[in-house]
Amino acid sequence: DVVMAEIPSMQSVYEQALLSRPEIERLQLAIKRSDVNVSLAKAGWMPSVNLTGGVTTSTNSLSGTGWGSQMKSNVNSSIGLGVTVPIYDGRSTKTAVNKAEEWYIGDGWYADGPSFAFDYYNSYVIHPMYAECVEMVCDVQPNNSYLIHSVDPVTYKTQGPTYRLGVIRERMQKFSCILERMVSPEGTYPVFGRSIPYRLAVFQPLAMMAWQKRLPKQLTNGQVRAAITAVMKRMYAADLYELGLSATPTTTPTNFNKGGFLTIGFVGSHPNVADVYTNNGSLYMTTLAFLPLGLPADDPFWTDPAEPWTSKKAWEAEDFPKDHKWHINKQILYWE
Repeated sequence: DVVMAEIPSMQSVYEQALLSRPEIERLQLAIKRSDVNVSLAKAGWMPSVNLTGGVTTSTNSLSGTGWGSQMKSNVNSSIGLGVTVPIYDGRSTKTAVNKAEEWYIGDGWYADGPSFAFDYYNSYVIHPMYAECVEMVCDVQPNNSYLIHSVDPVTYKTQGPTYRLGVIRERMQKFSCILERMVSPEGTYPVFGRSIPYRLAVFQPLAMMAWQKRLPKQLTNGQVRAAITAVMKRMYAADLYELGLSATPTTTPTNFNKGGFLTIGFVGSHPNVADVYTNNGSLYMTTLAFLPLGLPADDPFWTDPAEPWTSKKAWEAEDFPKDHKWHINKQILYWE
């Protein structure tokens, strides 16, 4: 009941966060910088025009002509216009995309390399970044079937980046269904695999689908918002209480140190779960679960009534939908 209760308005939470967490403004600037970097990366696919010019002069001490006259008469000027059209990138994009396809093992899951590792890197990196990379290709070369080659399993016609992006998004939708089912009635989720200090970044694909308005038909706005909110309230209970955003005292520790920065841990500080590459900066991947904040306040994601999520329905004896395998790659009939 506490989880399903009404939460403070987005605006009041935001204003309070700015007062107590000045690093939020820094993160906003980082987002803007990231947008600029994306634009620069996309520009790499576009033709570029270069205009060059120069003026030179020279003198010769052995000449009988005066120095000033030489400087004036030996002036040379030049101007050039060049156009560069990117037609070959060393197969780097093609190879990277093909490698991602090799690692897809079915039902929404990718392997993190040649062998499968049971962790959350499908959430942290693979699903979101694979989709974003192909989205960038579609923006500039949507029909380049050489760069990203696919075959329609029904018509056997060659397809390009746009078709592949559709498949990638469908896989992410399936994985989003899995993530939603992992949220327990109490607002917890299984703790396994490496990089667990990234905390809420586990829900990046689900948050991204909500932000892009691409939630699968199996998930409603109300149940996704309620499920992610339940996990946030459970994980950051002590922090919400300190900020005055919750009236419920808790014995769980805070996730921030005295300087106001996230600690290496999960709920509280757990340095022992760090990997060799874990640092205080990478911990802020947890903010990726806040992607729906990019939606306006009147969006149905915020205005639709909260609903119980799948595991909450199941453990409270309510009807819940049957899970099943998605046939995303129809040409692999015995597996996908």
